[in-house]
Amino acid sequence: LTECGCPTANGWSSEKDQAEKLPRIFLISFALGVDKVFWYNFRSNELSPDDKECHFGLCHKDYSPKPAFYAYQNLVKMCPDKSTRPILTRKGEIYIAQWERPDGKNVYGIWTSEGKKQVSFNIEGEFTCMDIGGEKRIDIFTGIPLEISPSIIYIIGKKMNIVI
Repeated sequence: LTECGCPTANGWSSEKDQAEKLPRIFLISFALGVDKVFWYNFRSNELSPDDKECHFGLCHKDYSPKPAFYAYQNLVKMCPDKSTRPILTRKGEIYIAQWERPDGKNVYGIWTSEGKKQVSFNIEGEFTCMDIGGEKRIDIFTGIPLEISPSIIYIIGKKMNIVI
């Protein structure tokens, strides 16, 4: 899949929206059988604030990272080479991608198609939870509602059973 992306030019998407869409595009594509996904573009030239073609990059013109850069960096950590192909399930507006990394840990990427939803999880076993940018979250506990949004969260553990 070539030249997928999300422009951050005025009137298009915000940098936050771009970051939220990036891992979803990759995980959905991999789950549907795509082997390679190419993001357009690494660096925005930002020649015009209103021209979308100038704002697809993961970095600004000066190479400073946009939030999408960190979302991509974290996705590569969560789903490195030699991971199993993600299995994608949908429950209403909630999407769950699940795969196994080469280190034997299972990863669940969870997000909504739009808006925020309160979801209770039943998770068996030890786990950690990371946000889209790779920051560890400590607000997820079995049976206690957690807010799920278009910004993916990752739940990582050796053996888990997630029931929503």
